[in-house]
Amino acid sequence: SNEIANLTIISISLITFLGFSLYGFLGPVCADRSLSAHMVILLKNNDGKLSKDELKSLYTHSMTIDKRLIEHADVKIINIDEEDITLTAKGRFIANIYESMIYIFDMKKNYLKDNK
Repeated sequence: SNEIANLTIISISLITFLGFSLYGFLGPVCADRSLSAHMVILLKNNDGKLSKDELKSLYTHSMTIDKRLIEHADVKIINIDEEDITLTAKGRFIANIYESMIYIFDMKKNYLKDNK
């Protein structure tokens, strides 16, 4: 019936609006505060490769990096050898998404010591 169709359309519209509103609120917060986002963007901005020491010297919260490096390597976002961390194609894709969110919402890169 028309009433059911109208109710369905209104329900879907409301759910979609709420979903996009929630994402619009949480998306920028996640991109700005996420250690994962920070790491892949730092690697991307340095030609996709840094030593562990270089990454730790650029990042303001270096105590948490070791744990996250292992997690990122496990899901193939980065490759780790003895000294260097290399961004994979998957990691570069993720960095591009995070950077786009930071740009769109005009956020500072708070994870950088000089806030560039």
